[in-house]
Amino acid sequence: MRQQIVDAEYNNFAPRVGLAYQVTRNTVFRAGAGIYYATDNANELQFEIVGAPFYSSQTLNSSATAPTLSLSNLFPAAGVGAAFNPFTLNLHNRTPYVSQWNADLQHSFGSDNFVEIGYSGNTGQKLA
Repeated sequence: MRQQIVDAEYNNFAPRVGLAYQVTRNTVFRAGAGIYYATDNANELQFEIVGAPFYSSQTLNSSATAPTLSLSNLFPAAGVGAAFNPFTLNLHNRTPYVSQWNADLQHSFGSDNFVEIGYSGNTGQKLA
C-alpha cells in the first residue's frame, strides 16, 4: 500500500545565505537570498480527514422574505441538491518553491537619521 499521496522528491534543497558588510563607519551593505518550499504536498493527513466519507459539502438556501430554515430544521436531510466534492492530486506532483533575494545600502547621518535604498525580488517555480 502507498504511504504518500504523491511521489516523494528527494532533491529539494533549500539553502539560505545572508551578508552584512560595513562599507564605512556610517554605511552598511546587506544582502540575502534563499529558496522556500511550499507545503502543498506535505499536508497529506488533512486529506484523510476532509476526504470522503468524512467530509461533504451542502449549500442551504432560504428565502429572505419567508425564511425556510429554523434552529429545529437547520440541517435538512441531503436530497437531490446534495453535492459530493471529490479531492485528488497528481501522483507525480512536484513541490512548488519560491526563490527570494534582496540587497540594500543604508547610510546614517546625524544621531537619529538614516537613508536606505534596496532591491528585492522573487520567482516561483513548479507552481500549481
